[in-house]
Parts: sequence; structure tokens; C-alpha cells
Amino acid sequence: MFQPDEYFNLFICGLCIVMALGLMIKPRNPRNSLLAIFLLFVSYVQLISIFISSRVIYQFPYLAYTQIPFGYTLSPLIYLYIRSFTRKEMIVRPVDVLHFTPTLFLATIVLLYLRLPHNEKIRLIDRIYSGHSSFAFLAGISLFMFVVYTVIITIKVYTVFHKENPLHRRIIKIFLLFSSWIVLSIIKIIGAWFQIDLLWRSVSFLYSVELLLLYFLLQRFPILLSFAHITVEDKESQKKTILDLVDIESLENNIEIMLEEEKLFCDEDLTLNRFSHALEVSAHQLSAFLNTHYGKNFNSFINGYRIRHACDQIQKDPEMNILSIAFSCGFNSYSAFFTAFKKETDLSPREYKGSCSKP
Repeated sequence: MFQPDEYFNLFICGLCIVMALGLMIKPRNPRNSLLAIFLLFVSYVQLISIFISSRVIYQFPYLAYTQIPFGYTLSPLIYLYIRSFTRKEMIVRPVDVLHFTPTLFLATIVLLYLRLPHNEKIRLIDRIYSGHSSFAFLAGISLFMFVVYTVIITIKVYTVFHKENPLHRRIIKIFLLFSSWIVLSIIKIIGAWFQIDLLWRSVSFLYSVELLLLYFLLQRFPILLSFAHITVEDKESQKKTILDLVDIESLENNIEIMLEEEKLFCDEDLTLNRFSHALEVSAHQLSAFLNTHYGKNFNSFINGYRIRHACDQIQKDPEMNILSIAFSCGFNSYSAFFTAFKKETDLSPREYKGSCSKP
């Protein structure tokens, strides 16, 4: 029923759903939500594409053409996702709903299709393979939208891109991964227009390969994909950026997000090298930044977050075991916790706990 490449595509569809669910259970932010929706929609578009190429669609005629509204939605979703990298607040505004107006119109058309008799649905499916379907025309319009959105994104990213910043360079690679869909879409539409099954199937396979690359990116740079951003600066401020060409504002913002929202300091294995790698800077650059802007080395800086978190836990539940608090805050021994707590608060953990228990 299915060819080997189609089984691979089906596997990637399942992987997309797993990735989407993983993004939904992470700390909520608009970027995670946008990427999760994108993955769900693209998995459905791929699924129907597999059904069409294998002609399994005849067994599910009510699904034919239902992927079109989802396909149109991919362009604005990618646009909003990439745009979030250029804003400090990853906000989706009410006016952004206008980007999905064509999708709502096409969804209405699909609802009308679903109301057709079974025989009429089969006739319309036959037209897909005869070269007389409106499918290729709709795909061409979708491609046009994709090109327009990509041009807008390219202009927006170019105006704020700082090529010396390694974080910016990493984000550009993500942008290129998404924008490469244009080339694949052109090939797929050519296959639809001229009924070249090999082109259609090849592009579906390449889509799956790109989605697999996205999966590895999510595993390799989960914090970057969820929270990093390109700081909007004018040219003059870029010239003043120092500290080994690190974007200070962007680095400071990402540190704040990773520690205050993600609470990475609770990881007892967090080291200077691991943290700098997550921030896309070198260990030397991060160390210099912490010394210059906070007057602390890495251990003191992270321990400060850990002790403040420990104090919050003690205040919320004075009966909680101190050793449990120490481990939950990222310390791997009581002695290290005691020393850091005393240094930060001038009190021992038990003294601080006692002060919180007093009425």
C-alpha cells in the first residue's frame, strides 16, 4: 500500500506530533505555541500528501482537499515564529489574526466539499490525477503567499541582524531552514502541474528530512528555539557593542529568561561551559560578562539564584526539610549549600528557617 519513502514520511508525521506535544508541555510562551501549531499542521499536510501519492485517499475521500487550509496557514505561522526572534516580548497581537483570513475562507470551501455526495468526492479526486484539478492552482497561490511572507521576514531580520553575534548567526540558520521550504514548494508545484509523480514524492521526502533536522535542532538548542531573540539595535549601538563582540542586551535578556523562567540553576550539573553553550557565547565571554556587569564569578552568580530560590521555598513551607531544599536548588551537598547560604544571607539555613517560623 505504501512505498518505503512513504513509510518514512509517516514516521516523520508521528514525530512532528510528538514534538508538538513536547512544546505544549514546556513553559508556555507564544513561540512554543506557534511552533507546536506549525508542526501539527505540517504533519497533517504531509499525511494527506502521502495519501494522495499512494492513492490511499480513495479509501478516505472525505479527507481529500482538507489539507489546503492547513497548507495556507503555514506561511503566516512561520512569519510570526521568525518575527518573535526580533522582539523582546514574544507577543501575538489580535491584529495578527488577519494573517489567517485566507485560511478561514478556504476552510469554508472545504466544509462545502465535505457536504458533497460520495460519488462527487470521488470525481474530484480523479481530477487530481488527471491534471484537471484546481489543486495545483491553489498550491500556486499558497507558494505566492509563502514568497511574500519570506521577503517580509528577510527584510525584517536583515535590519536587526548583527553578523558578528554568534547567537544571531544561529537564528539565521533557523530562518534559512524554514525559508528553504520555498524551493521545495516550487518543485512540488511543478510536479503537480505536470503530473510528475517523482517530483511530488521527492519533495515530500525532503520535507520530512527538514522536519527531522528541526527535531535535532529542538534537541540540540531547546532554549535557543524557545527564548532567544535578535535584539533590535541601530547601527550606532552595534558599533558600541564590546566584550568580544557579544550583544550585551541580548545576552542579559537570555540569561534572565533561562534563570528566572527556566530555572536552569536547579540543575546541579550546570557549569560555565554548559551555560555559555546554551547562550551561544564562549565560556570566556560569559565569564567576562558576569564579572563586568555583576561583579561576580560564575559560581557566585548561580549560587545567588539558588539561595534566593531556597529562601522562597523556606518562606512558603518552613517545615520543609533543609537538605531537600538544598538538592532541589541545584546543590549536590549540604556543606556547599550551607557555605553559599551563609555567604548570601549572613545566616545559616536553620537560623533563616527559624526566623521564618516566628510569628
